[in-house]
Amino acid sequence: MNKLKIIIIVSFIGIITLSCKNKRTSTNAHTMNLFNKEQTFEWLPTECAPEAYPIEIVSGTFSLDNEFIASIPSGGRTVKNGWGKLGSTYVVGKDFKAVPDHLNITW
Repeated sequence: MNKLKIIIIVSFIGIITLSCKNKRTSTNAHTMNLFNKEQTFEWLPTECAPEAYPIEIVSGTFSLDNEFIASIPSGGRTVKNGWGKLGSTYVVGKDFKAVPDHLNITW
């Protein structure tokens, strides 16, 4: 009787283990290419800086493959709104933009 229970339990665990498979898609460059011009997301450029370390942005742009995507707001004002806080925004261009691969900024 004990042998039968052990065989059933081992068989059950084996079937469950073999039937489980990773349902996540692969993360190779083909499926997770964020720097793809065809793949776009809704985002707006803005600026932020820690309150203790204020900055002034003179000019800034985002680009992908040396192609302009968006400008970073640079109104000649001192920025100290805190990390991750919304600052000035330019609401121009397309709502959905590609993910940039380059940041050019003078501050």
